[in-house]
Amino acid sequence: MKLLIKINKLQVWEFEVNPTDEFSIEFQQGDATRARKVFEAEIAMFEAFRKQYPGVKRGLETEFHNFRKKNSDWKECLPMLLPSIMLEKDYKVKEKFKTGFAPAWPILSKWINERRWEQEFSSFSPAPNLERNVTFQTE
Repeated sequence: MKLLIKINKLQVWEFEVNPTDEFSIEFQQGDATRARKVFEAEIAMFEAFRKQYPGVKRGLETEFHNFRKKNSDWKECLPMLLPSIMLEKDYKVKEKFKTGFAPAWPILSKWINERRWEQEFSSFSPAPNLERNVTFQTE
């Protein structure tokens, strides 16, 4: 089965997954190590999101474990992560153009812990009477 994640009209991520197959991932929890069963599609979706995240991030297992631990509704939230990152990237680019400033990206675990995929962004409208004077110098 193919998992297609559409980001925009031009970008589509494709993964080969078998949603009925389960595999184990090892998570460290204090001194005890235990295996958790997760579907390949869920890992692939989270990894696609993690790779697109522009800030500082830790490994797949660590970040996925944190995501599952902090969010009891993680299965419902998982499909929202990648689209929300793409929206936030676009918003930050537009804000940087509009105001000259965009805040730095927090580390991924903070982004997850604060459930930032739920944040709403104001619509972008250029500042009135904004003139951009660009000059090029040649020597």
